[in-house]
Amino acid sequence: MTPIKCASSKLITRLLSWRAPQEGNELVLFDEEGKDTRTSRFRVITTQIGLFGLSTVAAIESVAYSILTLASCALQPITDRPRHLFTKLLQSSSFSIIWGIFGACTNRTTVIWQESCARFLAQLGLQCVYQPHHCPIECFRAEDRLASGIDENMVRFFLQNNDELAPMVLLDLDNLSFQQELTIQQGAEFLSKEVLTGASFETLCAFKNSDPAIYLFVITKAIYTYVWGSKSTTALPDFFKFTTRAHSQNLRQNVPNAQTIDELKKLLENPAQFELGTKNEATKAAFKDLRAAASQELQGSAFTTTCWQRAGEILSK
Repeated sequence: MTPIKCASSKLITRLLSWRAPQEGNELVLFDEEGKDTRTSRFRVITTQIGLFGLSTVAAIESVAYSILTLASCALQPITDRPRHLFTKLLQSSSFSIIWGIFGACTNRTTVIWQESCARFLAQLGLQCVYQPHHCPIECFRAEDRLASGIDENMVRFFLQNNDELAPMVLLDLDNLSFQQELTIQQGAEFLSKEVLTGASFETLCAFKNSDPAIYLFVITKAIYTYVWGSKSTTALPDFFKFTTRAHSQNLRQNVPNAQTIDELKKLLENPAQFELGTKNEATKAAFKDLRAAASQELQGSAFTTTCWQRAGEILSK
């Protein structure tokens, strides 16, 4: 899963890699005076001006992608791909505004020339303010985790030796990794031992092979379990995205009648029944709400990547 990046994000990366041409490094540090034999004062000043200019470009892009995202909603009954694309581009351009300004201000001693790496550090900073796993802003997305290849030792070195960023990211990385591991394991066990309980051999094979045709069924069933199913009174877990948890919490406020619940259970018995749908209007409306929440979780979620992979390993044992 490769992160979708806007034009300004790609240009910032190219500019910063020109500023600090250290191949293979996403974080580049200089001494207290910003000295480095491979760069010159000209590059430092030029980069600073360029980053402020690219932040302006990113702001213009954000306005354009906001309009396109809203316009693409009209195509949702046919396809969700345009809205998904423009949403990702909007996420990239809006983040690039902050990244560009921050990069211009710290350009003399610090260069972060990959968007995914910058997102990781931004997430660490936010988690200094919010409790881990309860931050309402998700900077570091699932696709960034897969694409960045960030090494924790490199990040520790970066934090310990950079006075500008250290106050922002005073976070115990070992504890964060431990908490993330617990969350991944919780999601994997929920998938393997509850969502897929009683599933047919074909369904289990499709799950272990990460068949795209099975994703929406599994996620919808998982969300149903926490919204109106056996875990409806349990706290919504952290392996779901923040937006999914918020959507699910809203759905909990409107519990369907017993008949609708029974029909939803039948729809979620297997993928074939799921695809058939229902003609009952009340059930159709509730089913549509669940699928909408599942569609949100489907896009850039740890639940559909790391948790899914771990669950497949559990089922293969």
